[in-house]
Amino acid sequence: GTAGSNGFYTSDVTIKWTVTESESDFSTQGCETRTFTEDGQYYQFCQADSEGGTTVRWATVPRDATGPAIDVYSPWYPPAQIPSRYPRGTTVSAAYSCTDAVSGMATCQGDVANGQNLDTSTAGTHTFTVHAEDAAGNHSTKAIPYIVVAPTALTVFDASATYGGAASLAARLTSDG
Repeated sequence: GTAGSNGFYTSDVTIKWTVTESESDFSTQGCETRTFTEDGQYYQFCQADSEGGTTVRWATVPRDATGPAIDVYSPWYPPAQIPSRYPRGTTVSAAYSCTDAVSGMATCQGDVANGQNLDTSTAGTHTFTVHAEDAAGNHSTKAIPYIVVAPTALTVFDASATYGGAASLAARLTSDG
């Protein structure tokens, strides 16, 4: 398999035992070739018995070929995949976490640290990205779009009405961004 970090393999691992004994006949137990295709910690043994005695060998196979999971709570990106909208200048704190069930986490970093404010200073579409690496060396990235909207103003510049009659209203809707 492919060697990752901290003793983990990051791909399928095949163990093939070779047993030789030139002086007598022998029998083996547990020495089958085996391929590990799932993440986890595996143990394989091979026992050889001959007139000269018994020899047992163990192999440990720590396998983690899956990148860490990243959850982003803010900015919110619902399952319908419609980016959240925030008024320009609003305080929005980043909130995210990273987990890895097999080898554990090495790093989990967003564009800003957990609890720090996202950029809402300019109107438009923005992206908040989190990068994660597990202890085996697998990487994951999650990018969450969000939209900053410019404030709008409604200015009434003329209004008139008669009691019990029609009303007239003149207004202007403006946006500064």
